Amino acid sequence: MGAVLRHETGTYIAASFEWCMATMTAAEAEAWSLLKGLQWVAS
Repeated sequence: MGAVLRHETGTYIAASFEWCMATMTAAEAEAWSLLKGLQWVAS
């Protein structure tokens, strides 16, 4: 999963990338990405 955090004007703030070696359904992958994104922003 890769993510880029930008300011409301589009200015780059931060980026993150995490590799996952599991096979997931589309719903599982979206849930995993949401969880990881929330954990990243909260930290």
